[in-house]
This record gives sequence, structure tokens and C-alpha cells, in this order.
Amino acid sequence: MMKIMIRQMIIETRITGSLNDVISAFSPQPFGSRQHGVELALYSRTAIESGHKKPPRNSGTGGAPDMAMTVKKIVLWRKEVENRSGILANALAPLANAGTDIHVVMGYRQPGQESKAAIEFYPVTGRKSVTAAKEAGFSASAIPALLVEGDNRAGLGYATAQAIADAGINMDFVVAQVVGRKYSAVFGFESDADATKCAAIIRKTAAAKKTR
Repeated sequence: MMKIMIRQMIIETRITGSLNDVISAFSPQPFGSRQHGVELALYSRTAIESGHKKPPRNSGTGGAPDMAMTVKKIVLWRKEVENRSGILANALAPLANAGTDIHVVMGYRQPGQESKAAIEFYPVTGRKSVTAAKEAGFSASAIPALLVEGDNRAGLGYATAQAIADAGINMDFVVAQVVGRKYSAVFGFESDADATKCAAIIRKTAAAKKTR
């Protein structure tokens, strides 16, 4: 059975042109209206349980323990659906039957089209999962995205948003949550070049916080 966390969390992100403000709110509600980016995030038990692991010690370079952090490009798989009850379960059933271990699922209603919604998830690996995803009507999204996971720290989200704003990069969406001492975030961008630049910016921002 697919290891999907039952509890639903709504992450509403407000993104201005300069990206100076990122406001997050959590509530256990069904699909909602997305004005900018993705609202609903469900994380698999695999991803959640990883948040309770102790951060690794430093790699031998001296000083304090390194911030456990990964930044990688990911491909979200996407499907447009009717906005009605049970649609998420129906869409994910073929993937569960194929043994796909999903780490991120995002669902949202289309702005201005209350009868339409979309579902996005990651990852799709292996021939069996790819076949199941395609048969279920999913296809690889063209939106460049980053998955960021690391040790949480007060102010890190703001520092990251400000650094991205200072670089003049506009995000398509961002969705994030904290579990225990860890955080996970998915960033979407307008181009692959922007995603590449932001990967470096995110790493640099985390390193700067670590040295203070």
C-alpha cells in the first residue's frame, strides 16, 4: 500500500513580484483555490519519518556539525481532473497498486474554474510506476522544480526568500512544511536556468546561517 500520510495540510503561499513576503498557513481542508502556486501538500510516511533522524556530524572539516541539507531538481507528474470528492483517491489508486512510494502530492482547484482541479506528485521511478502514471492520465510537468530538505532554523525561510528576491528571480510556486527539526520545500520556477541559480542561492543561504 502506498505510504501516504492521511493528514492533509494546506500551504498557502503569497508571492509578490519581489518575493519579499512568503506567508504560510496550515489547515486540514479539502481542495482550495490557488492564487499563486500550490496549496495542498501530502507527504509520504517515508519522507515524514526521515524528519526524525538526527543530523549527521560534520565531514571532518572541523567546526560545528554541518546542516543536513539536500537540494535537487525534480520532475513533478501532473494531471488535470474534475473538482469532486474522491478524485484524489481515484487518481492515486493505480500508483498505489503499482507500489509507487510517493514523497510529495499536491492538489489544488484551478483559479477561476471551480469545476476543475489538478494533481501533481513526485517521484515516478521505475518502468512499472511510469506505466501506471501514464495509464492514470499523468504526464511529466514542464515546470522546473527543486526539492529542498534540511534542518529547520528560525528565519531561514525569510533569508532564502530574500536572497531569491535579491537575485531578481520570480517563483511559480513554493510549498513548505516543518516536521520536528526538519523542513521540506518544493520550489517551482519559470525556467530551468532560474532553478539552477536558485539551487546555488538556497545552499549559500543555508551555509551563511550556519556560520553565524
